[in-house]
Amino acid sequence: MTTPEQSARSRIDVLLTTAGWAVQDAAAANIHAVRGVAIREFPLPFSDQSTGVETRFTNGLDPAPRSRPVFAFHKLKGRDLLLDLDAHGGGRILSRSTSPMASSHC
Repeated sequence: MTTPEQSARSRIDVLLTTAGWAVQDAAAANIHAVRGVAIREFPLPFSDQSTGVETRFTNGLDPAPRSRPVFAFHKLKGRDLLLDLDAHGGGRILSRSTSPMASSHC
């Protein structure tokens, strides 16, 4: 019998995969496997919390991080807009005033 948590996890995995993420378990995670790895139940600077119905996003690199409601999981392209990636693969966070997503649903 499927528990409500298992059912929600299945919906969340489908939503993440549809948004372009490769969903992996924390115990078997390989962040180098592909670009855009979503690790189940693992805290990172960019964090999505979802029930499978309601989804929230937290940017842990914000000066005052807080959870914000979003309409869907960020696609990889949208997440890249949050970072100004340099040629070496590093990045710096864009300020809210210069972020391409500042006028959308940040």
